[in-house]
Amino acid sequence: MNQALELELRQGGVTSLTLPDPGQISSFYVMSMEYSGNIQFWQLLADLMAAAGQTVFRFHDSLRQKGLHLGDLTPVARERLLRLEGYGLGIFFDVEPTLNDAETVGKHKLLLLRDPRDLLVAAYRHTTSQAAAGGATGRAGDGVAAPLASFFEYLQTDAVERVVKRYQRFAEFRRQWQPNR
Repeated sequence: MNQALELELRQGGVTSLTLPDPGQISSFYVMSMEYSGNIQFWQLLADLMAAAGQTVFRFHDSLRQKGLHLGDLTPVARERLLRLEGYGLGIFFDVEPTLNDAETVGKHKLLLLRDPRDLLVAAYRHTTSQAAAGGATGRAGDGVAAPLASFFEYLQTDAVERVVKRYQRFAEFRRQWQPNR
């Protein structure tokens, strides 16, 4: 039986998400980076989990259909959502502040990270192809305002520094899984 979950918004008010029945196993998260084939992997994982009777709840998609993002929820609402048991909770492209060790104990976590060098080359190629096509210069907020003449120039941008910091957050998050190692 589906159930509604009400979550508070940062700007005030609430939004409601309709949850399918939970599965029998603990929740799991997929942590990934852009350009990692994550969409194809997620579809394969969702199909495998469905065949095993596990519920996959794509809360990012549910929020997006309402014109919302995870960051639009209050920290308490994000915690409530991420503490759900029995769901595949979707792909995270960064370590959420509320995904701390206490909330992820006993939950399965898949960490899919592309080699950072390969990811930076893919991001640079995407940025330059977008600029050549007269479109945006990459991801929103990437800090690149004009087409870049060289890969070396790209390596000097704030976009690369943000990627490095994200890899550092993923590494720290991974270390929290097994603190004795």
